[in-house]
Amino acid sequence: MNKKIYLFLGLLVFLIMYVCLLIKGENLEGLPKGELVASTDSPNKRYTMNLYFIDGGPISANADRIEIVDNKNNKKWNIYYEYKRNLKEYKWIDNERILINGKKLNIHKNKYHSNR
Repeated sequence: MNKKIYLFLGLLVFLIMYVCLLIKGENLEGLPKGELVASTDSPNKRYTMNLYFIDGGPISANADRIEIVDNKNNKKWNIYYEYKRNLKEYKWIDNERILINGKKLNIHKNKYHSNR
C-alpha cells in the first residue's frame, strides 16, 4: 500500500477513537487493556494503581492508561487515559488521591483523558 492510504487509515482510526471518547465523555470504561507496566499500592494498601502502556500500532498513537483496583472487593475502574505516552509522574498523595503529571485526582470523583 502506498503512504497516502496508510495516512488516511491512521487518520480514520484516530478520528473514530476520538469520537468514541467524546461520546463516552469521562466514562473511560471499555478502553484497550494494554500491557501492565507498573503497580503501586495506596499507603493503606486498600487500592492499587496500575499503569498500562497501550501500543497504538503503526497507524495510531500510543497511550497510557491508569486503572484503580479496590483490593477489598476487586472492583476496577479507569481514572486516566492519555495519548502519546506523556506520563512522567504518578504517585499516591494519600489513600484516596493521586498525583499524575501535576494533576491531583480523587480516585472516587475525578477522571482525566486527553486526546492531544
